[in-house]
Formats: sequence, structure tokens, C-alpha cells
Amino acid sequence: MSHTTFEELNEKIIKWQKEIPVGSRWIHFKDEKSERPYRVMNLALEEASEEVVVVYRREDRPENFTRREAPLIWTRPVEGQKGWLSELEINGTKVKRFRKI
Repeated sequence: MSHTTFEELNEKIIKWQKEIPVGSRWIHFKDEKSERPYRVMNLALEEASEEVVVVYRREDRPENFTRREAPLIWTRPVEGQKGWLSELEINGTKVKRFRKI
């Protein structure tokens, strides 16, 4: 089994930092009725696959959560069919799944 070096893993993250900057805001399109704002918290590596993922949270949720309501933090691969940079079709038009705002 080959071992990926720290430098190689770091390069995977750096490759995407200019296109998906930490702290940037994005609109997530799920369908024609759903456009929600999200903020990129970080880029990370999925442990098993070493795939780069975006760590993000929804922007329109309150910051002060109760004990029963924790902030939801999500991850999504950068690449792939449902990845951060993928496209989807809404009403016959291809749109980016996430659009930077």
C-alpha cells in the first residue's frame, strides 16, 4: 500500500483554495424553489479516499443555538456528480450546484 506524503495531500487542498476560498459565500441550488446561502468554513480531506471536501454551513440559521439545536456543518466533495463544482438541470437549464456570491 502506498502512502501519500504530507506535501501531496497539502497540494490537493491548495489546488482548490483559489476557486473555493475559506470564508466565501455561495448560493446552493437544489431545485427551482430552493436557493439557500452557505459559507465555506474550510477545505479538508476525506480520510479514507483522500478526496478534497468542502466544509460548509448554512448562512441563514441563527448563531445562538439551544442545547437541542446544534449548528449543522456539512461536507461535500469538490468534484464528482454531486460535487461542489457540479451542475444540475433546473427547468431544462443547466446551472451550477453552488454559485459564489
